[in-house]
Amino acid sequence: MALASSLLALAGCAGGAGMTLFGAGSGVAMGTGVDYTLNGIAYRTFTASMPQMRRATLKSLADMDIAVTKDEKQENGWIIEAAANERTFSIELQKLTERTTRMRVVANDGIFFKDRSTETEIITQTSDALDRAASHNKAAKS
Repeated sequence: MALASSLLALAGCAGGAGMTLFGAGSGVAMGTGVDYTLNGIAYRTFTASMPQMRRATLKSLADMDIAVTKDEKQENGWIIEAAANERTFSIELQKLTERTTRMRVVANDGIFFKDRSTETEIITQTSDALDRAASHNKAAKS
């Protein structure tokens, strides 16, 4: 009971603080390397440059048949917005170093709900696209 009360108390201040939700049965994707804030936003850090991440993200969205509505450079990264089947997606790519980028994905399903499953799939597909691009580059150099 104390844990539930603590989580409710923290829910209002978790926004950008990067607090993650842990616990059995909480719906957190185990083993995927995807973390979630208390308010349902998925994020993951990749060892990939900003240009690599942007290309992989756009490729993943295209492969998933999700229409990009905004692709805009920001001071320290990119904002990509997209839409599909009454859901809107906001993807932030934040440059941490020249070879490290943090991806933050928000999938809104209506006004009040997040679609964690689709957030996770976008991150997973982006990771796969990065792996395929790296394999292709290695094969081309051989």
